[in-house]
Amino acid sequence: MPIASRILDIYSEKMTYYLSLDSKHKKLVEQEMNQALYILQALSQILRSKRIN
Repeated sequence: MPIASRILDIYSEKMTYYLSLDSKHKKLVEQEMNQALYILQALSQILRSKRIN
């Protein structure tokens, strides 16, 4: 799934960036971090279900 790979790359890079911030700045991007985490988890679940079926 080339699209899934690209989405995974983008959101992995975003999470790496967010996690590199100091705690003061992490609070400012908390909503974005949660969204990125949700997307990564949802994509992982979709890919696992496709692999099983």
